[in-house]
Amino acid sequence: MSFDTVGEGSRDQLVLELSVAQKVNFASSQNGVSVLKSVVLQNLSDAPLENVTLELTCSPGLIRLKTWAVDRLAPGQRQELGNLETPLDTVILGGINEAEWGELQFVVKHGEAELLKEQRPIEMLARDEWGGVGDMAHLLAAFVSPNDSVARRVRHAVTFVPHHHIKGLCSARSHRYS
Repeated sequence: MSFDTVGEGSRDQLVLELSVAQKVNFASSQNGVSVLKSVVLQNLSDAPLENVTLELTCSPGLIRLKTWAVDRLAPGQRQELGNLETPLDTVILGGINEAEWGELQFVVKHGEAELLKEQRPIEMLARDEWGGVGDMAHLLAAFVSPNDSVARRVRHAVTFVPHHHIKGLCSARSHRYS
């Protein structure tokens, strides 16, 4: 799964660095893939920031509301946030028949005041659609199924090989490589 790390947002000397998935599908939800790889807040101002929250929402509701609380962010401090698990909604992803676009929205707040807002697009692929080697190489096995006619012929051919031939093959190989 490729992750988008380009496009850092900043306002009033607050920086939000994000590494998020660009594509998800039904297999992503079944395999517990998180849409977040890293989330970093950085205070570039000369004053500390206290009692800051970061909220993550998604439209459509692909993931539940996620909130992080940061008690204090000192001047110049860069804080990588933990607990990046974002379980995907299996029902939504299972019902998609063709690719659709969604949006992840990140909002940094101090009380009710919005300090920073960032959006990232996320492509929600159809149930049977794979995002490719660059985006979802780790999910390839979820999309591989044996060719029934070929698999049937191989199983049939192996069934009729006499056992003494198999033993002979094994002993010939062991002598050849020893």
